[in-house]
Amino acid sequence: MRSQNKLLLTKLIIGFLAIVSVLVISIGATVIWATKSIVTYSYMEKATLSAMTLYESIDLEKYEQLAQNPKESDLYFELQEELTDILQLNPITFLYVAVAPKSGEEEATTLVDAGDLSSDDTYQIGEVLDGVYYDEVLSQLKKNGSYSEYDDSDEGNEIISSYVPLKNADGEIFAILGVDDSLVTIGSIQKKALADIMPLFGTIIIIVSVAIMLLLGIYLFRL
Repeated sequence: MRSQNKLLLTKLIIGFLAIVSVLVISIGATVIWATKSIVTYSYMEKATLSAMTLYESIDLEKYEQLAQNPKESDLYFELQEELTDILQLNPITFLYVAVAPKSGEEEATTLVDAGDLSSDDTYQIGEVLDGVYYDEVLSQLKKNGSYSEYDDSDEGNEIISSYVPLKNADGEIFAILGVDDSLVTIGSIQKKALADIMPLFGTIIIIVSVAIMLLLGIYLFRL
């Protein structure tokens, strides 16, 4: 009889430990995923606000004029210099204005890209703007008024791209303003958040586990 009780107790303990282990792994994975999602969403909201703020700094009429005749001109170089100054004064990675793609292309066409025009990292007017799918962005802008997306596929770099529409006097979108922010710090921010959360999470798991073990022990003792 005692051997049967010992066997039953062993099975119950093993089953209990297995359940606790599954719960710990499941809840831990959920906490990690939720933490990264919250951090990413917060940065996306911040990036959208930054794009909307920078929108107030540009001259819509001049950009509309350039969009109607997109070529290197005094107007283009004036706007490119102004946009570069805005980029340098703000904690962002890339700043650009894009127009509809060329025939047969899906990615947007560069109207003005902030940066050093002699650098290969700066797009010239009329070049295809890699990674900016104009029709998809335009669809989101028409529905929501602004749009942000998260991309972590660029060799480990985490980029948040935010877009706001440039509209003419009739309310029609003739171009989009794009703001890219490189977030190499999202991983470190997530680790800091988890470092604050995990001790509390572990303490709760231990307390609950001990309580269940005590209740199980009392039940088995009476049995």
